[in-house]
Amino acid sequence: MPQKDTDRHNRNLLSTLSEGDLVEFPRGGYSHWGIYAGDEDIIHLVAEEHGVMAFGSRKACVSKDYFFGVAGDSKARKNNYLDHTFSAYKPEVIVERAMSKIGRTDYDHFTNNCEHFVIWCRYGTAISPQAINGAQVTTVLGVIAGVAATAAGIGVTLLKLL
Repeated sequence: MPQKDTDRHNRNLLSTLSEGDLVEFPRGGYSHWGIYAGDEDIIHLVAEEHGVMAFGSRKACVSKDYFFGVAGDSKARKNNYLDHTFSAYKPEVIVERAMSKIGRTDYDHFTNNCEHFVIWCRYGTAISPQAINGAQVTTVLGVIAGVAATAAGIGVTLLKLL
């Protein structure tokens, strides 16, 4: 999508956001998440390396940043997708919870990422379905690699026997 269309989309979305809404920024293979704090600001957890949620990063920062700076090339979307599962705090409480975490913190893709952060702010529980899905993919790939290594070992043994 051309940048002009993305900007238009994001301006339209911004006009519909309320304080405390979860905002998802699709980045290709994953999504970045933030809390809408009003005044075109997003509070989000950002890995210190590269300014994105990088694998292997151990330090992060919760910061309050300009919506369009966070969005970048992403076509953002409001995504309070767990409202049907959990009770959301009042908007001002969600923003207060997010603001209370501003500063340095630890980061772990599977246990403390940007999605964990925003879900904790809105609902009081820290989960990340995207990390759970990533862990399942990682497990499957590990199993496949193990099977392939085992098969390769069997093949080498068979060649030695011949």
